Amino acid sequence: MSIRNPDTYIKDLVAQNHHFASVLHFFGISFYKYPDNRLEEVCQLKGLDIQVVLNSLKNVLVQAKTETQSTLKDLPIEVILSYLKKTHKSFIRHKLPFISDMIKNISPEYFDLPDIAKDLKFIFPLFVEDFIKHIYEEEKIHFGYIERLNHALNYDVNAYTLFNDLRENSITNILLEHKEEDDEMKGIRDLTNNYFLQENSGLYTRTVYLELKNFEEDLKKHAYIENEILYPKAKGIENKVSNRLHSFAKLN
Repeated sequence: MSIRNPDTYIKDLVAQNHHFASVLHFFGISFYKYPDNRLEEVCQLKGLDIQVVLNSLKNVLVQAKTETQSTLKDLPIEVILSYLKKTHKSFIRHKLPFISDMIKNISPEYFDLPDIAKDLKFIFPLFVEDFIKHIYEEEKIHFGYIERLNHALNYDVNAYTLFNDLRENSITNILLEHKEEDDEMKGIRDLTNNYFLQENSGLYTRTVYLELKNFEEDLKKHAYIENEILYPKAKGIENKVSNRLHSFAKLN
């Protein structure tokens, strides 16, 4: 079987690589609705260019082979912030809607674990709501403060405004607060017994669990970049801005 073959069944594609399910979802194809249909057949039904879909599926494999954990350490802080914001958008616009769609549409014919399914349907929307709220607050408050610090380092800024900003905010406190909030998915991980799958777990159950596990891994990588790269770099900028402000105060 190969993704070059448009005659491949949808269920076989997703069984080959669970990431393919999210690609299909992007094109409006819910894999659980067309498991016994061939890819070409579903594309015709949806009015999709089969070659575009195949190329997107192939890109998943290429990214999996070439993707490495970028340290970003040597890049300017504005580039790191841009990267993190782009990742936030990917979470909100693509990954979470896909997982939410699967969990929302769980039914006995698809999912092996009815009790867990019921709890997931209740818990996951609450998790998504809290997570999105956290992201917006982080970008507005924490990232906003870092952007103002970086601006103050490179441009003239009103000293009084800067003094108040430094008094009301602290990278050290932000980092401590952020580390306390890092394990957002503990409740879901506990509910699913650490995403444990039986050997005979069905395709739908397997895909839901693997996508949840993969999302948690993405969050850990994201948190590492924030905690170990962004905030330490921001702390250095904060120190420089604070020292500059104190020097200015002595001159006046």
